[in-house]
Amino acid sequence: MKEYLHLRCGSCELLMDAACVEAVDFINDTQRDSSGRRLWRDEALPVLDLTVALGMTGASRQQIVISAGECGRRCIMEVEEILDLRRVDASEWRHFAPVTPEAQRFFDGALSLPDGRCLLRLRQPLPWFQS
Repeated sequence: MKEYLHLRCGSCELLMDAACVEAVDFINDTQRDSSGRRLWRDEALPVLDLTVALGMTGASRQQIVISAGECGRRCIMEVEEILDLRRVDASEWRHFAPVTPEAQRFFDGALSLPDGRCLLRLRQPLPWFQS
C-alpha cells in the first residue's frame, strides 16, 4: 500500500504520491515576487497552477510544496481542493488511456471507485521537473 494525496482541480480528481509532499497550505498571493515565484521558508519557488495547466475551470485555493526527490528541486503546485489522503494497493491501478497529449504528459494510471468515479494518478517523476 502506498499513500496518495487526493486532489481536485475543476471536475478532475487526482492522486499524487504523498511521499513527494513537503507541506500543504492555503494560497497567499501576497507572497509572490515579480517573476511569479512564491516565497516558502525564505526560498522563491516556481508555481504551477495545476487547474489551469489541465485546462479546467475553477479557482485554485490550496498550495502543495512538492519535491522531485533525487534532483532536489522544489516547486509549489496550486490545486482547487485537497480532499483527503488515500492508501492504494498497486494491484488497484488500471491502465490510463489518455485522450489528449496534456493528459498523457500528466497522468499514468487510473483508480476506479465503487461509486463510478475515476481518480487519475499524477505521473512520477512530476512532469514539470523534466525540463
